[in-house]
Amino acid sequence: MHLNAVPIQERPETVAFAWPVTGKLHRDLRVDGYLAEKVADREVFELVQDSIGWRVTDDQWHVVSKEVVSNSMVAIFHAGSPVAIACGLSRPSDWTELAWVAVAPAHRGMGIGKMVCGAVVAGLLEDGRSKIYGSTQDERLSAIKIYLDIGFYPLYRKEKVERWESICQKLGIPFSPSSWRWQPDA
Repeated sequence: MHLNAVPIQERPETVAFAWPVTGKLHRDLRVDGYLAEKVADREVFELVQDSIGWRVTDDQWHVVSKEVVSNSMVAIFHAGSPVAIACGLSRPSDWTELAWVAVAPAHRGMGIGKMVCGAVVAGLLEDGRSKIYGSTQDERLSAIKIYLDIGFYPLYRKEKVERWESICQKLGIPFSPSSWRWQPDA
């Protein structure tokens, strides 16, 4: 399956990205003073989500706990407190969605987003789950930079090419469709 065929239900305000199915996580994403741990704890999940202003409802937690891939929820701890969280959610056709990524504001800009996303991706790859995708809003430039930095590719969508050009310009990185394996006719 080509990356363009990821079974994602995209919203108009988002851009999507996917892991290159044969890709490997090639970086050590640890940050001194921070510890990554696999968790399955609603309290830890909610503490981090709450730190970014997101209140997790019972219905949302029910969906997350039902869809989360076993052992894929990772929290980053600093001085014993959770400061970041992310997980993989099971999707059709053996795909996994990198989701619910959150980093407490006081810990942003230190590599913690890369650390938590990298830990989730590494765990999924170790489990044989190489079909990974996600999406985020255009204005979340820090998140987009994290996904690109750890190895995700933007997904080709004809109606979003100009948006990717704009995102790349804002991030100060090259707009590189050929290196992203874009195949407009795939």
